[in-house]
Amino acid sequence: MKNKINILHIVDKYSYGGVETIVGALMSRFTSTKVVMSYVFLRNPNNQKIAEGSNLEVFDFAKYDFVLPLIFLVKYIKKNNINVIHTHHQKGFFLSLILKPFFSGIRFIHHEHGDILYKGLIYRCFFRLRKKTFFKVICVSDYVSDILVKKTNISRNSIAVLGSFVDPQPDAVLEKIFKTKANRKNFAIGFLGRISKVKGCIFLIRALPYVDLDEYEVVIAGDGPELENIVSEAKKMMVFDHVNFLGRVNGFKNIAEQFDIIVIPSISEASPVVLLEAWSFGIPVIISDIPSVQNIVKDRKNVLMFHSGNSRDLGEKITELAKNKPLIELLRKNGLEESKRHTFEEYAKFLEETYIQK
Repeated sequence: MKNKINILHIVDKYSYGGVETIVGALMSRFTSTKVVMSYVFLRNPNNQKIAEGSNLEVFDFAKYDFVLPLIFLVKYIKKNNINVIHTHHQKGFFLSLILKPFFSGIRFIHHEHGDILYKGLIYRCFFRLRKKTFFKVICVSDYVSDILVKKTNISRNSIAVLGSFVDPQPDAVLEKIFKTKANRKNFAIGFLGRISKVKGCIFLIRALPYVDLDEYEVVIAGDGPELENIVSEAKKMMVFDHVNFLGRVNGFKNIAEQFDIIVIPSISEASPVVLLEAWSFGIPVIISDIPSVQNIVKDRKNVLMFHSGNSRDLGEKITELAKNKPLIELLRKNGLEESKRHTFEEYAKFLEETYIQK
């Protein structure tokens, strides 16, 4: 469109996860008089229903295929007069490095959602060698920014930190959730997320022998490569009958009323979106003392913290919180207030300003 900056988001897969949640919100809600957004998803591994739109392309390229995506992207960028390429995921990063020589006049922005924490030496080496390729690298937390600087020696002037966002819930929704909780017989301990080693769900399972399971119920929502091991561990610890495995769920809001508290037992996180979601629904959070959340959490103010990987400490914190109504109310109140500081509107405004920056 005339007099507008054309932005192209390149995302590896149209799937479940924090990256897709963020880009999905941009697709459905971002409006601007200054920029136009387009989106290309290279894969749709779960055959999800795809939002319709003239600025959206979704493909089914093979995971390690770079040739066909490059051919398409070169044509798309030229046809749509793209001014800024905004990449996500590791594959987007490598594609941007290949595309850069063909489009020297285009600005490249890479969104570092946490790959630098988990990917191997090849990713770090290429980032170090080609860090000046990017106009800006957007990091999802100060922790990710610090690790990126440490591992790649990138200039902090090239980095922008942009945390995630969450929608405030209407009072009617919150009242319904609180009413449901009041009528529940047992105290419900919840986990929501990808079942992978880094998410630490196994520490929640191992914490259950330290709580009185006659008074509690456990709800685990999510799927992933460690699910079978988690189920096996629950049987080994003889707590399987007390755990309700829901599998993959479609959004936090659809199961929020099933939780009295949320446990985030991660051993590492870039920026846990589930923390903001729990806060926005007034659900108290018990979270491991991982570095990435230290700038937004306050122990016994808006969360209750336990030592990462220490299941006994987690079990004791669950029992403490369940029996301490004043602390529950304090965490609920302060969490709701904190969630209001992380809005989509502020997120979108930050992106727009980054795109038009000279």
